[in-house]
Amino acid sequence: MRKSRKSGRTIIEYLSAFALPILIMLLVFCIKGVFPFGGRTPITSDLNNQYISFFAYFKNHINNLHDLFYSFSLSIGGNFFGIFTYYLISPLNLLVLLLPVAKLPIAITIIMLIKTGLLGVSMLYYLEYHSKVQQSEVVELSAQLNVFLAISFALMSYQIGYMTNLMWTDTIILLPIVILGLEKIMHDERPYVYIAALFFAILFNYYIGFMVCLFVAIYYVYQLLLNKFKLNITIREQLRGSFFKLLISSVVGVGLSAITLLPGLRSVPSLKSNSYHFQLAGRFQPLDLFHQFYSGIQADQLYPYFYGGMLAIVLCFLYFASKKITLPEKITSAGFLSLLLMSQIIEGTYQMWHGFNSPNGMANRNAFLFTFFLIVVAVEALSAGVLKLTLKQLTNLVLIYTLSTFVLGKFSSDILTVPVIIVNLALFVGTITSIYYLKAFKSVSLLILLILVSVDLGFNAYRQSYVIGIQTKSFTKYTNQVNAVLKQLPDNQRNFYRIGTTFERSNDDPLLFDYYGLSNYNSAESPETINFLQKLGYFQNHNWWRWTNFNNGSTFMTDSLLGVKYVIHNNSRSLQTLLNEAGSQLGGYNLNYIAPYRNNIYTHSGYTVYQNKYALSLTNLVSNRVLSADEIHRDTSASPFKYLNQVFNQVTDTTTPIYRAIPVTTTDSKQAGRYDYQVQVNKTGQLYFYLPTSNITKNGIDDLQDLNTELYVNGRRLSKINVQQQNGITALGDFKAGQAVDLSIRTENNTVDEINALKPLVYREDSAKVAAELIKIKQNKVQQLKVSASEISFVVKADQTKERQTVMLSLPYDTGWQAFENGRQIKIKRALDGLMAVQPTGNTTNCIVLKYIPAGLKLGTLVTIGSLAILITYVGWLEFKQRRS
Repeated sequence: MRKSRKSGRTIIEYLSAFALPILIMLLVFCIKGVFPFGGRTPITSDLNNQYISFFAYFKNHINNLHDLFYSFSLSIGGNFFGIFTYYLISPLNLLVLLLPVAKLPIAITIIMLIKTGLLGVSMLYYLEYHSKVQQSEVVELSAQLNVFLAISFALMSYQIGYMTNLMWTDTIILLPIVILGLEKIMHDERPYVYIAALFFAILFNYYIGFMVCLFVAIYYVYQLLLNKFKLNITIREQLRGSFFKLLISSVVGVGLSAITLLPGLRSVPSLKSNSYHFQLAGRFQPLDLFHQFYSGIQADQLYPYFYGGMLAIVLCFLYFASKKITLPEKITSAGFLSLLLMSQIIEGTYQMWHGFNSPNGMANRNAFLFTFFLIVVAVEALSAGVLKLTLKQLTNLVLIYTLSTFVLGKFSSDILTVPVIIVNLALFVGTITSIYYLKAFKSVSLLILLILVSVDLGFNAYRQSYVIGIQTKSFTKYTNQVNAVLKQLPDNQRNFYRIGTTFERSNDDPLLFDYYGLSNYNSAESPETINFLQKLGYFQNHNWWRWTNFNNGSTFMTDSLLGVKYVIHNNSRSLQTLLNEAGSQLGGYNLNYIAPYRNNIYTHSGYTVYQNKYALSLTNLVSNRVLSADEIHRDTSASPFKYLNQVFNQVTDTTTPIYRAIPVTTTDSKQAGRYDYQVQVNKTGQLYFYLPTSNITKNGIDDLQDLNTELYVNGRRLSKINVQQQNGITALGDFKAGQAVDLSIRTENNTVDEINALKPLVYREDSAKVAAELIKIKQNKVQQLKVSASEISFVVKADQTKERQTVMLSLPYDTGWQAFENGRQIKIKRALDGLMAVQPTGNTTNCIVLKYIPAGLKLGTLVTIGSLAILITYVGWLEFKQRRS
């Protein structure tokens, strides 16, 4: 009967650890009008700009493993396995299968809430193991306070601030289990929990898993020292009993994850492109960190999210004030807390935590480790039985906290405001007073503590959460509208072609709607692909190197070369309003679609579909001159039209340029933020505009961050040409010989004073010559083309290779592809520095097959299998040793 009551109490504790964080977040959602209490969802930041589109693609292709290896919807094609292993491998993501793509914001919100609850459960599981106390009267109190601390971990500032990065949360959920496994090893127990937890921690997100591995090493040293001072066990004796077991278990745990770890790392070379150099420079002043130990702080993201609840803060005060804890223990704990703090301040150690690189946005991604460690110290206070404090101790601690808060507020009144100070003082006094009366008024004190913890974490979540994101109804309406238009087109899975749009909710709309496009926003995008598309004149980001944007296309030639067969256009004001409500932040900026030889094939409800009958296929027989071995280097100050002439001549084996410069004359303008030019058309044809953007100011291209620039043609607004450091080629339209064209660049602000020194470029395209050459290529097309994410096959007849002997694919060069001719492997070569090409070698009909396996997958699979064999052997040896003893 006694055991049953204990079991029932444990279930209630775990249910509380899971449900209370969710209920508190739901209360915050309710106050802010977020789903399920309002029309908006907490889909913001990169979750809105990137991840939701990844979820949509995952949902649409979960039944085909190869589509998770490679995607034609990722820019002009790319390795999707890296995205899958970094963003999508969580088992909870299967919940997105229950709802249609149009309802993805709801599914993702539910996943976020469940993960928040699981943080509390895993932390409680660890705390129950860690806080083994001897005093019988403290056992029950400790168990109940552990629940409060577990809830505090679930709603720590880090989780609130980075809740939208839900791909990190799974590994953070496993952190307490990894440390529990480590402590089991140090207690001479079996290492299976540690191996399994470490394996899944790295599997679910190797980036955060790397941080966990570093923390394991630090925490192991901490426990070695703490056990020496607390239990009087020598470090040598502890190492003898645990070091090799921990080492082997770590190697096995990491090795088991190699099947996703190695290909995942191989897929993101851009994130590791900068060589690491240790820097002793400080990122901010050490005292600035103390702001982060207060509830409800709305500070710059430069500072780490450390706050883990007032209860943990109070218990740490008691820990360092108590005489029951020896001075060496206090020094050890303080030393490691200081180590973690300073590692956030010093640039060199900060980059170490982040994979020896500085993260681009969303700083201090390892801050959850400090919060975890702070709660561990708080639990050490519980284990030592420091809940019994005198009135003098209570008074002294309140005075110390109050004075330090006032002093800190004096120097940072903009962050630590008077209302925030009052709330935190009330929380501190209320918490420590409740602890003081725990023994005398246990039930009342625990109830008050529960209320204080809930108010504390709720207030902090309300103040720090940026959860007012996209409107569910608008997202649903937008996706339904675009899907209805896409249904009017042929199946692009069978007839390979690309689609461009002059509007976007985000640059990842091709992934969201499952079509082959050009636009892309992906933190792990290959820099070579971005550089290649920039050289071709497509809009792309100049500073972060993260995205490309079809906008209104580049030129007729480049769109056709890359197989853009259809363009969907809608410039209605109602769509712009809908896009804003649906979360558009990094979408396209064009107002019109201007291209020669476009055929209107569909018009409905503001949407128009244009067809380009000259668009090439995925594979085309072209001149050998396209073969190259050079890497593409971006140069935003150069004329992209010179490169386009080179591309056209290499593809078609011609020498005549198809783009010729038109003189641009600067005219005077007396309006601030307006710069006027005039173009005298010397020959009828399609005109294109490009604004070089490199070295425009003494501060460089970063000054374009706040520059919002629009282009006017003959007094009529045509398009935005620079927003968020993006620009590319803009089509001006078809003009007659002798016509004067007035151009005007207008800015909403005048942040770049030297913009008048910029020299706009205007070029005319010989579209007729382009069309004629494209027809020749299309007439000599390869036969029996079959396309899938795992295999591309086609047949080239002998008579087709007499003039043009190279088959160029409009896919980025990727070492994951292998080519076979009639069953014999042949080499894949670079074309135009950025694409792939093969050269048939036989004199007869040749069957060419290209197969894709993500780079590193074969080696990763072998390492995982080897690690599994080591694990089986290791387990057998441990069990044999256990039985003999």
